[in-house]
Amino acid sequence: MRGEAASGFPTIFEYGLPTLVNRQGATQNDRQLEALLVMARHTEDSTLIKRAGDPAILK
Repeated sequence: MRGEAASGFPTIFEYGLPTLVNRQGATQNDRQLEALLVMARHTEDSTLIKRAGDPAILK
């Protein structure tokens, strides 16, 4: 997370927000879930990934 913070949270601004804004036909819940999944897919600096202990989570 430090890398994301130091870089100005690029995953949020490059992937999360565009996904949230561009999926206008979906429900708010679906848009938020999709944005979360897109951000998880594109982040390389995640405590979640470290705690999972399984590199296969990235695939």
